[in-house]
Amino acid sequence: MGLAEAHSLVSLLITPPEIPPNSNSDSNWFVSIIGAKVQEYSSKCGLGIALGSDTYFDYVRCCVNALINLKFELTNIATSSETETGKETGPGPKLQPDTLSIAQQKSVSALVQMVLALGVLPNLLPGVTTPTDKRSVFLQTVIKAIPDRAILERYKQLVFSTESLLELAKYKQFNTLIVTKHLGDILACLVQIASAPLMKPKDEDEEASKDAKDIEVKEDAFIMTHDLHERLSKDQERFKVELEKIIEKTYQPLIVKFLLILQSNSENKTFKTPKWFSKTISSLLSARLVLPGGVMHVVRGVMDLGGEGDSFDWKKIGLIADVLGNPPHGNYKETEQYYGKVCPQLLELLDSTETTVSMIACYSIKTAAERSLILSRRFLLDPLTEPFTRLTGEFKDALAVTEKELDDCIKNLFKIEVRRIHVFTIVDFLGVYLFA
Repeated sequence: MGLAEAHSLVSLLITPPEIPPNSNSDSNWFVSIIGAKVQEYSSKCGLGIALGSDTYFDYVRCCVNALINLKFELTNIATSSETETGKETGPGPKLQPDTLSIAQQKSVSALVQMVLALGVLPNLLPGVTTPTDKRSVFLQTVIKAIPDRAILERYKQLVFSTESLLELAKYKQFNTLIVTKHLGDILACLVQIASAPLMKPKDEDEEASKDAKDIEVKEDAFIMTHDLHERLSKDQERFKVELEKIIEKTYQPLIVKFLLILQSNSENKTFKTPKWFSKTISSLLSARLVLPGGVMHVVRGVMDLGGEGDSFDWKKIGLIADVLGNPPHGNYKETEQYYGKVCPQLLELLDSTETTVSMIACYSIKTAAERSLILSRRFLLDPLTEPFTRLTGEFKDALAVTEKELDDCIKNLFKIEVRRIHVFTIVDFLGVYLFA
């Protein structure tokens, strides 16, 4: 198989991007299309795929196979060109031989989208990713037409599709088309596989002791065996590593943006987001925050959600204040460590010349003060009023306070007051110096 044939096979599997106008009376129009494409693809490749009860997943397997073949051919041509480097010289830089044209990128993106639509999204739990009703009409129609699957079959298909996409994303020409373009869905499926709680395994003797009637009634019920539990636990550990890799290697404001989008799904009234999912997303966000520059990554991620200037959605300021000012639930020591790493970054943002960034810092300080007055005094108010503290101290320390330090201190306190942080918090705290 050559590169041209690999591109041809990818194009063969592309489905219509919109619902055909004459499909209203035929609810099976899509499965008919992909069924014909599976047969044509398998005959050309010699795969001999027999259409089973799940035509949708047969099509997913064909899409993955076509993309893997294309990746193989692109890798071969790139490797062969490296051996010939230096033989020909041109007046300027040349495109790499494995570069995809715009049309070829669209073809690859179309298959990636179908792998997600048919192999990932239908197998995610309700409330885990962006709701179906917020996607295109075409995807809504396709996803709703997919029949129900057994729980274990759904898991197998989800793992196969996710593993295939992650493997394809390792190739540089596919990475942007898979990870960057579909980062929200990729994060959602990785979090589900890696963090969803597992049922406790049942002993085989316990199951065998049930009477025949009970077995007959529940013969299709899911049973978690010890071997299956062990396998799923290993899958969780493996996909946790993949999740960490993607989070660490991807542009951090982009990661924060999609984590916030996933967190906002909890407000959806159609499906209730699982508690374990919300907790995991909050923990991932908090882990980004405590890193050097993590608070600014969150700010950039939120600003990217709503834009800047007059078009900025000011509700996002409340969102980021809640994220920054509310550490994940834990013991006092963990909360103290969180304040110690995040509050200094908030004070840096307070000095920003960008109005939006400064406002976010003020509202985040307000939220942090409401969350814990003791810790906010230590990590926020004490550093803010440090020049005043030195003025009320030793004579030499008071003389060392510069006019600029006092000016910056007053300006920052004024910013917080104007942004309507609780008046009693600042006034009561400053009373120590004003009325000493």
